Amino acid sequence: MIIYIPTAGYRPYQQMEEAYTNAKNYLFSKTSEFELREYRCKIFPIHSNRNACIGHSLEGFDGWKPDTTIWIDADTVIPVHALYNLLKPDMMGLKIVAGIYRLKKEPFHYLAFDRWKKDIELDQWIYQPSIIPQTGLFQVDMVGMGCVRVDVDVLKILEAPYFKYPMPSRLERAEENEGLEFLIRHHVYTNTEEAYFWRCVRDKGFEIWVDAGVRCKHMTEIAIDDDFYYRWMYGGIV
Repeated sequence: MIIYIPTAGYRPYQQMEEAYTNAKNYLFSKTSEFELREYRCKIFPIHSNRNACIGHSLEGFDGWKPDTTIWIDADTVIPVHALYNLLKPDMMGLKIVAGIYRLKKEPFHYLAFDRWKKDIELDQWIYQPSIIPQTGLFQVDMVGMGCVRVDVDVLKILEAPYFKYPMPSRLERAEENEGLEFLIRHHVYTNTEEAYFWRCVRDKGFEIWVDAGVRCKHMTEIAIDDDFYYRWMYGGIV
């Protein structure tokens, strides 16, 4: 097993490092079954970083090849049970399992999405936020890469490039100041590098599972989590 921490030109948050160490210690207190290696990739920008990590998964490290990958972003603070939950025996029959965390800007919804409608001209899907249960497993069509396990069996049947930025679609709302038509007219690529990756994964027939019990914090100057969201929604940010 290998854990990827894409740094892409910046250092991980201290809170991330502390939470990650605690999660590793918790995992090893529960099981000694896994050989764990870690790789911190510094390539910039982020889509190239993630592509390089998949390349290492397929080609190996000096003769050693992982059978599963875990991705923890440098701005994602995982709960202490996160690694164990992604790897515990009843999860290992699933090739993809993720935790969840909130978007770092309004409306701060969870980064878990279902397919909504397809832009035929651009050949890409438009997504809407998933309904998140309080507990248990649920399926989505796209999830953030900040806390996720993906078995190498999945990566082997994908084609490079695995991550890339899509063009904006006329079926979605443009939040950029320049406006949607401007972005399309000048071929400005926006959105997220994960969308293309998960679209390819789903098109190959793989299921994307999320553990609602693995709720992470997303770091900016402060942690974006459920407490932050409820203060923003109901009482103002304090």
